[in-house]
Amino acid sequence: MQITKRIFVGLFAGFLCGIFFGDLCRVLQPAAAAFVKLMQMAVIPYVVVSIIAGIGVLEAGEARAVARRGGALMAFLWLAGILIFFSMQFAFPPRTTGAFYSAAVVQRPEEADILGTFIPANPFKALADGVLPAIVLFSVFFGAALIGAGGKRRLIEIFSVGSDALSRVTDFIMALVPYGIFVISAYASGTLSPDALFQLQFFCESYIALSVVLGLVVLPLFLSAVTGFRYREILAASAGAVLLAFSAQKVFVALPLIERGVRGLFGGREGEGGKPGAYAELMLPIAYNFPRWGDFAPYLFILFTGWLYETPLHAGKQLELAAAGLLSFFGSGKSAVPFLLTLMRLPEDAFQIYIASSPLNSYFGAGLSCMFLFAFTAAASARLTGRARVRPWAAARAGVVIAFAMAACIAGLRAGFARMLSGSYRGDEMISAMELPAPPARVRAAPAVTVYRTLDDFRAARGRHDDDDHDVLDRIRERGSLRVGYHEDALPFSFFNAKGDLVGYDVQGAHELAAQLGVARLEFVPVGFNEIAEALDGGRVDIVMDGVVLTPERLGKMKFTESYMSSHLAFVTQDHRREEFSDMRKVAQRDDISIAVMRGTAYDEMLHDLFPRARAVRLSSEREFFDGRRADALLTTAEEGAPWTLLYPAYCVAQLGRDGGIRFLHAYPVAKGADDSFLRFVNGVLEMERACGALDRKYDYWILGKNPLRTRRRWSVIRDILHWVP
Repeated sequence: MQITKRIFVGLFAGFLCGIFFGDLCRVLQPAAAAFVKLMQMAVIPYVVVSIIAGIGVLEAGEARAVARRGGALMAFLWLAGILIFFSMQFAFPPRTTGAFYSAAVVQRPEEADILGTFIPANPFKALADGVLPAIVLFSVFFGAALIGAGGKRRLIEIFSVGSDALSRVTDFIMALVPYGIFVISAYASGTLSPDALFQLQFFCESYIALSVVLGLVVLPLFLSAVTGFRYREILAASAGAVLLAFSAQKVFVALPLIERGVRGLFGGREGEGGKPGAYAELMLPIAYNFPRWGDFAPYLFILFTGWLYETPLHAGKQLELAAAGLLSFFGSGKSAVPFLLTLMRLPEDAFQIYIASSPLNSYFGAGLSCMFLFAFTAAASARLTGRARVRPWAAARAGVVIAFAMAACIAGLRAGFARMLSGSYRGDEMISAMELPAPPARVRAAPAVTVYRTLDDFRAARGRHDDDDHDVLDRIRERGSLRVGYHEDALPFSFFNAKGDLVGYDVQGAHELAAQLGVARLEFVPVGFNEIAEALDGGRVDIVMDGVVLTPERLGKMKFTESYMSSHLAFVTQDHRREEFSDMRKVAQRDDISIAVMRGTAYDEMLHDLFPRARAVRLSSEREFFDGRRADALLTTAEEGAPWTLLYPAYCVAQLGRDGGIRFLHAYPVAKGADDSFLRFVNGVLEMERACGALDRKYDYWILGKNPLRTRRRWSVIRDILHWVP
């Protein structure tokens, strides 16, 4: 109990430190990482020697009892956990949303190496790499081989002495636990982003609430019902281990404390089959390698994703999710989630939400997994020693309390979420509110900007002698202006925001190019995708900057700068039709669909070759597809399609290809006869922007939707109240 109090004090003191100093606590990150490694140092050797000694000392009959009774208990807890996690889908009220582009849409999810994880071709390599499932499997086989071996006593004594020695190492390290917990808590509370927490609050709050109910109500009451221990006794025995796992975000480091807590719960008393503590030493490291309730977070996340993108899973899909998910949880959640998203035909860019939620949810997941292992180990030890006594009235009372707690959790979350979602959908505002960043300080005077909305407006304002045959660079400098061709609906490259300003990735690039040229004016002239070469050759514009894609046909008609970005071919379609358009080969075989494409684009040029049986619908603007619904899907790129799904949240980006599919290169075209000096100048500007990270910053803002101006610094007492630091 003393160690529990010290851990709690360290946790609370670290939290206060993080609140006071805020993001200054980042300096504690190396110390936090060092403490976690220190806690892990003795765990793997301890697992090996304890399993070998624990299994090897058993007789054949005892070993069969462990496998039979422990396996049945684990299966029961898995089934109960699946039902509980799936019931959480009722906590989500109706929802409408969209999302910026994410690389997860076009990247193949990392596949879990189940075979390599569990079967150690080289046990010593598995030990060196810390592949715990493989280590456990080898240890189990080694221990099982000792069951019937003659003269095993001496070897088992050696392993037992090793286990005792490693326990003493753990005792030495435990003296540092409160200080390590302080460092971890201070770092976490000081650096947690409030913006990220707000964006992820629906999933995070659901998982946190469920973890608390399961860890503090369901598992303790279950254990109390099957063992007869009082609720308070169970919480007191498990508190130290749970707090350690919670603070360190790792169950691994809490294994010695779990075993110690189970031994303390039984108090060294023997049952019909022997001492429960001896079985706890055996069952705990084995159970660690099986999915725990804390590992079931992907279940809730997949259900949450279906709700978020308005594609709920029907009963058949949920059964498939339950079966496939349980097997995938033997690996990591970061491997399981992409696999399950693909299996359930959900947007794979949602994986980024799961990653972003991990820093917070890992605390509660580790705490829940720790409580699960404690309850399983204690219940299994009680069954194996004959101390399990199910009391009908106690079990019924526990069932009523558990049902009430779950109902209250679901109802409370649903009411709270409904209140938070009471306002109208605002995803479209994320696009319409985007603005060009302020010019850098080195730019003394930004050029005056003129945006022509129609070609007639441009012709009316155009000078009579400003389109002569001078070289492009000379013409620009003599005119004192840079003329850039654009398209008004080429999201995210060029479009008009809510204020009526022309903005976008390439629009920002045009401003930067004009600043480097030192011209007094920057003119944007409308150019259709099918008239780019004509506009350039006729001198109407000097360069076109609106997401133009390199193609062999275009290379024969105009010159191009170096590529500044790549994109991936994709479909945009209604949410419920995502599955229809996720396999390019299947789409190519269909003759009952219509595919929209922007007239004159690279996608228009390849539409017939890729999908010869589909009916082509050529548009002047993507907006025609969403407003008129004249086609089943829009052929574009994932990067260009994503912002449209924010404007029209009933639509989604459907992935084409599991390895990124067909990729395109974006570059800026100039006239075929343009002088190389202008081309070299533009390439030089692009190279400078690439070297200083400007291209990456533009990509993050316009493509990924990251806005550094909206990112708030972590609140802290020292900065926001005392004003001791700027």
